[in-house]
Amino acid sequence: DSIVLDVRTQQEMTEKGTLREAVAAEGNRWISSECTTASCPELEGSSGRSSSSSRNSLLGKKAKKDQTIVVYCASGKRAAKAKQVLEAQGYTHVLNAGGLKDLNYLTRKQ
Repeated sequence: DSIVLDVRTQQEMTEKGTLREAVAAEGNRWISSECTTASCPELEGSSGRSSSSSRNSLLGKKAKKDQTIVVYCASGKRAAKAKQVLEAQGYTHVLNAGGLKDLNYLTRKQ
């Protein structure tokens, strides 16, 4: 099973809807100085320390490093940054699906 990650802001998700199976990940955090390719508190949990034995809270406890993760945002820019961060954290199958407009036929209102 793949994980679909929506990296738009909560406001964008409320206004435009989201994919039914998407995990909401506040988009501005992916482009902030808090999330770099070397470190991302969102992925590493509240302690900011990476651990192979503990899974991050954003993707859930069942996320595996080789699991397919599909990332999207409004235009594709934040999704590209999220893909870069995830790959730097060791996730090996990350796909940038682009913007919600590219996936519009799959969306629903919240």
